[in-house]
Amino acid sequence: MAEVLDSKARLKTYPALFDLYVQDCEGILMLYSITNRSSFEEIREIYEQILRVRNRSSGDEGVCRVCLVGNKSDLEDEREVETAEGLALATELCSGSLRHRGEVV
Repeated sequence: MAEVLDSKARLKTYPALFDLYVQDCEGILMLYSITNRSSFEEIREIYEQILRVRNRSSGDEGVCRVCLVGNKSDLEDEREVETAEGLALATELCSGSLRHRGEVV
């Protein structure tokens, strides 16, 4: 079963609830809008919070797949985040704490 959580809202408004969801999840889909630079720039902060929660709950970051997705690709004329930037961030996140489980596709 998949459960969708608006992590930005939960992280800011209900941090304990965000932590509860993250510590028990099996996968995380991190979505940003290619037409909104600030949504892209917030990814790193949210990802770091995910790592803190996973480290605290399991001591080994647990087994949790993270997928980074650039949304709204049909709005190319409004693009604020280039494809190369998204790939670079995905590579950076994979080469960090989860590098032994990470893969950029």
